[in-house]
Amino acid sequence: MAEFNLDTGFVPVVSEENVQAGEVVFEKPGDSFTGVYDRSAPGQFGDVYFFIDQNSDRRIVFGSTVLATKLKGVQPGQTVQIKYVGTQKSGTGRDYKNFLVGIKQ
Repeated sequence: MAEFNLDTGFVPVVSEENVQAGEVVFEKPGDSFTGVYDRSAPGQFGDVYFFIDQNSDRRIVFGSTVLATKLKGVQPGQTVQIKYVGTQKSGTGRDYKNFLVGIKQ
């Protein structure tokens, strides 16, 4: 079977490295993750954020409106900490997961 590759400058939408990345799950208030930001990509329900953790493992964080807003200015190579602070109510009364996001200086 012939082997095919994308042209230079194109990144696969789903690649072997993306599939093998471990998902970061925030279940309870206080759960946190620290990693070096690599990139983001559009996902089915929002952006997907790719990080490298302290063990050099690839990790992914599935985005939400809150995370998209708070990660907007983060640049590749910056060390980021994401901390889940719990569920809160929006101004319209809807529950959402809230996060603190910081970059290492």
